[in-house]
Amino acid sequence: MLDVTPQKKSKICLTGYDLQGDLKGRLMMAKFSQTDLDVLEEILYSPVQTPLRELLRPFAPHTERALESLRMFEEMGLLAIRGTEVVVDKERRKYYEGESAKFSEEFKPGLEFVQGLLKKVPIHQLLAWYSIPRSADQIFESLIEQYLKTPSIYEKNLAELTTLEGPGYQIVQELLASPQLKLMGSEVRARYGLSPEEFEETMLLLEFQFAAYLTYERIGEEWQEVVVPLEEWKEYLLFLEKTRPQPLPTECVEAKEFAHFAFLEELSTCLWNVCENRPLAVEAAPLLARLESLRLIRQSDGLWIPTETTPSWLRMEPEEQALQIHRSLSHHPDLAKLPSSVQSERMVREAEKAILRAPLDAWVLISDLVSGALVALQEASSIKLVRQGKQWHYRTPVYADAEKQLLFWMLSQALYEMGAVQLGLYERQPCLRLTPFGRNLFSC
Repeated sequence: MLDVTPQKKSKICLTGYDLQGDLKGRLMMAKFSQTDLDVLEEILYSPVQTPLRELLRPFAPHTERALESLRMFEEMGLLAIRGTEVVVDKERRKYYEGESAKFSEEFKPGLEFVQGLLKKVPIHQLLAWYSIPRSADQIFESLIEQYLKTPSIYEKNLAELTTLEGPGYQIVQELLASPQLKLMGSEVRARYGLSPEEFEETMLLLEFQFAAYLTYERIGEEWQEVVVPLEEWKEYLLFLEKTRPQPLPTECVEAKEFAHFAFLEELSTCLWNVCENRPLAVEAAPLLARLESLRLIRQSDGLWIPTETTPSWLRMEPEEQALQIHRSLSHHPDLAKLPSSVQSERMVREAEKAILRAPLDAWVLISDLVSGALVALQEASSIKLVRQGKQWHYRTPVYADAEKQLLFWMLSQALYEMGAVQLGLYERQPCLRLTPFGRNLFSC
């Protein structure tokens, strides 16, 4: 579901583009039989001028059916039958060379395909459609930066579909919510009441918007149109699904504490003991260290005494105390026990975002949250579109051992102490779930 507020209206308009020529080809391809496709491939692999009998030879004894396909391609402007010769139009041949790839099982509408698609558009038209600097040396690389570089940037681009006329936005919503990330073209046309021409024009707009693409799937002897996402985005969505922490059966979890602010209660009890000069057990050492880091107690002549901020703390509601602990996470005494490379305040703040992948009301393994974290602890772990050879993909985080330690500490201790999560064990493995306070804090 797309829920990003659009920042600006899409400027893509097919005026000035060879819309009618493209629509004519797409409408014909939507009706292709396997014979039509076989004849097209023979045309594309043959010289520009070829004897008619040579083109028909591979289809014997069904040359009449192949000849029907040739006449259809003549009507589409791809070739001309001149007596015993077939002459192929070079420009239309380039068009079908690109389009015929969509019939291959290996075809994936990724950015390499998109780059070829954009070459059909004059440069001045691209500059009018997309927000890229006119001084840009590499137009395609500029488009990547402006519209696709990170998931958040791409989602903002998709949000602009709300400004398009017609059902384009709804089609993309339905596509991204579909279990297999694909929709049959015939079903889309029927559901939104689109004529074949309206459907093809809508899809062309979505393709130039980098949102959805047409491919073809063979069903029997016919080829059916299929709507799919941009390949790099599809791969990223599949990665998200694969790494999504799975809810645990509640009845199998051994919960550690019932009170959502259990640690805060222990902390306040220890603080009251300091205020009233009660004996402090040896086990209270971690609580005393945390109180000191919060500047609620200090040592004087070998004794712990309250500070001037202690009375206001003790008057606070648990939620207020939790927020104060949250603000002081980078001063936590146990943080110093982690490798120095992960002790910066920026990394601590990023690490807490790992909880955002936890379901709102279910137990999950802490190890699943660590392995499925999407936080940018360092630049190398930020999610962005990168190129490898001719292929592009969204680079996902790979964490060093020290970074995994930070994530585990944040989820299993820091967030627990502020009352944001409840801890438990599932088959002897540590797990957690958000408390009501945690849901309020992290659900926005």
